[in-house]
Amino acid sequence: MSEEEPQNLSKYMRLLGQLMYLIYSRPDILPSVSYAATKSKNSTEKDYQDLLQIVSYLRQTPDYGLTLYPKRKGDDDSLNLIAYMDAAYMSHSDASSHTGYCISLGPTQPRSFFMSKSQKQKCMSTSSTHAEIRALYELTINIIYLTTLFKEIKRPIELPVVIFEDNQATVDLVTDSTTRITKSKHYLMLIHTIREQVELGLIEVRKVDGESNITNVLTKIISDTEFFESIVKIMGLENRVSRNG
Repeated sequence: MSEEEPQNLSKYMRLLGQLMYLIYSRPDILPSVSYAATKSKNSTEKDYQDLLQIVSYLRQTPDYGLTLYPKRKGDDDSLNLIAYMDAAYMSHSDASSHTGYCISLGPTQPRSFFMSKSQKQKCMSTSSTHAEIRALYELTINIIYLTTLFKEIKRPIELPVVIFEDNQATVDLVTDSTTRITKSKHYLMLIHTIREQVELGLIEVRKVDGESNITNVLTKIISDTEFFESIVKIMGLENRVSRNG
């Protein structure tokens, strides 16, 4: 069978659905499954073989999985969220960009990121900063929801929630009111929504070095070493696995 021959849709969707069920506890396959989902309408034999590669990876890493740590003796009662985010500009064949972010609940160490997202952006972005702002806006909305939820259950989150972002222009747009936004008017609503939450003290957006941004693994093709180092941190596996494990 040719690699470009159309694949049986029900067969492809069945396996894709099974893998999507696993992404909540296996965020290491989240970017691959997210990309595979974009092929669901016109999948080929090659696309199906790519899904089988994900299954093979799962079989080789049965000990991996999202690890949540309980509160330890001596920890105070405070809770805090931290988040990392990234966006890949025009990373899809139709020129769409890709959003990636993860959120961790503390104070336990090592942290594990209980919420991760890797998804093709639904609206076209016109620049890398535009793509980053879209991702940051979506992350901000989720943080509003989470802080409200924890407040309702009488476990309020310490504010501000720190968001680590590696795009300096994005950080300037949402934290510095003097930054010129002439070229950003078409997504001004997103910028002002985020700025409002910064001014209210809900979030704090900090610049992080690109190499230290663990969400690169959720948006880009990276080296094996970078993939391992990032995914171990996201899943909270630093005390359980080694590079050769």
